[in-house]
Amino acid sequence: MKISGSIAARYHEATKYNPTTIGNLPDADVRAQPSPFKDYHTERAVDLIAHLPSELFPEAAERASAPGSPDPNSRLARLSRLLYFTYGATARKVWEHGHQIFRAAPSAGGLYPVEVYLATEGVEGAPDALHNYYVPNHQLSPVFDGEWISELSALSYGAFDPTSVSAVMVLTGVYARSIWRYHQRAYRRILLDTGHVFGNVAAYASHEGFDVLPISCFHDDGVNGAFFFDPEQEQAQLLVAIMDRRGGGRAPTAVDWRRDDEFGASANQDFLEYHRASALSKSPRPVPRFSPSTASGNRPPVDLEFPPTLSTSPMAQLILERRSTRRFSGESVSWEQLCKVLRAAYDGIRDQLAGGQSAPSLQTPELLRTHVLVRDVTGLAPGIYELDPMLGSLNLFEEGDHSEAALRFGLGQDLVGQAAAVVIHSADLTTAIEQYGERVYRSLHMDAGVIGQFMNLAAMHHRVGISGIGGFYDDMVNETLGLSSDHGIMYVTAIGASA
Repeated sequence: MKISGSIAARYHEATKYNPTTIGNLPDADVRAQPSPFKDYHTERAVDLIAHLPSELFPEAAERASAPGSPDPNSRLARLSRLLYFTYGATARKVWEHGHQIFRAAPSAGGLYPVEVYLATEGVEGAPDALHNYYVPNHQLSPVFDGEWISELSALSYGAFDPTSVSAVMVLTGVYARSIWRYHQRAYRRILLDTGHVFGNVAAYASHEGFDVLPISCFHDDGVNGAFFFDPEQEQAQLLVAIMDRRGGGRAPTAVDWRRDDEFGASANQDFLEYHRASALSKSPRPVPRFSPSTASGNRPPVDLEFPPTLSTSPMAQLILERRSTRRFSGESVSWEQLCKVLRAAYDGIRDQLAGGQSAPSLQTPELLRTHVLVRDVTGLAPGIYELDPMLGSLNLFEEGDHSEAALRFGLGQDLVGQAAAVVIHSADLTTAIEQYGERVYRSLHMDAGVIGQFMNLAAMHHRVGISGIGGFYDDMVNETLGLSSDHGIMYVTAIGASA
């Protein structure tokens, strides 16, 4: 079946921003903004604050000193810190009409459509249950009691051994939070935000002795039905199996991709129609992964070198301090800084592409392409480059300053036009959908969000300004990069010197 029958391709086309139509989108009504939290109002909430680092949280030190406080190295304590440095409240802004809580992971427009649940079994101090992570109070609210891990393993087609898993994180999208501002394109933002959240999980988990496995192929109706998610309002986007190295858990390995045989038949470009069309049945067929192709430039590549760069920095502090840059000074960044940001983001991914033993971070790493538009990087000629993560190099495709084009396709935002470099993640939708089916469109966005968050943390570490851009004129990006219009642009990230 040709890609023209793909609802994913039609949805992508229908939600492209265009200069002639973007002004027709209705403005968001501030009075009607949905709440960014779900509150289950339970008297059985599990307080997690006592387990946070006392040097960062005086309240945690007070609670930890109370009689009967658990061991800071207990599994619950480590899960507490993993949850906090994944999606916890890191700042609060107050103004005359209310307040906003900022979280550890970035979110388009600060809307935070991702909801985090945690299924636990045998964790001392917490009941066996599916819990909702309530961000404002840093607590687990039991939603459904019982042992869920084996069922989640079955619903993800045996992607992990339930006997080796300490907990399973369920990341959902609460659609109204993002639709309020971004309308039908909201779904793209929700998937990117899901990637941001898992990016934190993947970056921080090893610091607490956990290995993690992202699972984007699961029986949708089974997971959503088990937890009574209203499919019009909220649905599961990603499962994350959490293995405890200290408890003898097995290291995770990449799992087979799954797909159903037919494209969805709906003619509607509503994202809920796409999500339904990309749902998996009880027994979809596995798809073997194909070998990635390497980029070939027309000039000698620029070597990135790939030693790890974040291992010596306290990851928790980076996550706590992370904020998106709002304005660039227009000054240059050094090649060394850009190189370190790129290689920190791609080091583990390169190992995954090569079949290495590190825990998988992405679902479809071989499908994403990364271009870098260089405007003002000391030691690097202006131009359009493509990153080859396997070879660890940048290949120059077209010389010249493309900052004016970046300003145009970035909706006229100075943040994009004044960036020293703009990183663009894209994918050949024809190849991706023909190989993996409709569902791959979800994972391409989530994977781009993971890499974007890796770059965010690396930029913080190396004192470089950075901001993810989910809104852009799609076809203008394609034109700038010399890509066909059906090549999907997933994410844009601006890097530069902070003002």
